[in-house]
Amino acid sequence: MFEINQISKTAFVTAQWRVEENDNVAPLFVDDIAKSFLNNETKIIADSAAQTFPLSKEMIKYRTKYFDDSLLNQINSGVKQIVILGAGIDTRSLRYNAKDIKFYEIDQPGILKFKEYILTTQLSTNISYIACNYIIEDFIRLLKDNDICFSIPTYFLWEGNTFYLKEEDVNLVLQTIVKNFEIFNIAFDYFDEKVISRATGYQEWTDVTDSFQKMGSPWLTGFRNIEYVARKFNLRLVENYSFSDLSRKYRPLNSVDTEKLAFYFVCCLAK
Repeated sequence: MFEINQISKTAFVTAQWRVEENDNVAPLFVDDIAKSFLNNETKIIADSAAQTFPLSKEMIKYRTKYFDDSLLNQINSGVKQIVILGAGIDTRSLRYNAKDIKFYEIDQPGILKFKEYILTTQLSTNISYIACNYIIEDFIRLLKDNDICFSIPTYFLWEGNTFYLKEEDVNLVLQTIVKNFEIFNIAFDYFDEKVISRATGYQEWTDVTDSFQKMGSPWLTGFRNIEYVARKFNLRLVENYSFSDLSRKYRPLNSVDTEKLAFYFVCCLAK
């Protein structure tokens, strides 16, 4: 049996909040599979996390909606290879499963074993679980061993990862993908560097940053200018939205202080 303390608590928090969206009168998305990972203990952990910064729940839901739509757009445009970096308890390889789409999920061995244990009856032959720490191990070689094609359009989904990494590690991942793949899109979320330095002007951001540090998952990296990052790797910036933008788009009637959400972003870069 697996215990929660074997897996990052943040993975269960985000899964819990995704599942809660299922009960919304007009849900932004539906994720019934994530329920398989949850129990009373995960709900307590998620409820505790939400108390520090209640808008965190909404941000996770906006993030899920954005990346769901981004993935679906890539599939509809003909992309057949999807790589999910730091997959955690992401469920998209099952929610968007199709026989002609190949998914590659990359994450630490413990969390992928946990997923396999929970989802045994739902696993598909077109999903490859690649167990590694993609920062220090050669994930390109492992993708090659799993028959990925480096010359056809590929979509990389990198959700909820960049701020847990050192900036040089974020750069290394981008550099490695640019070097090895001919055509790709990579979508990820990132913080304004003011979140990391506790300089947003909002106590809630400082509190939630501190709470993740206490949880053992400190936020390390933010970016001031994502266009500069794109140019550094000769990539094209396709999209860049703040969570203020996403709030106005997805929940236009909500009375949310959107300015508080202006320090968190989603973007898509392309080669």
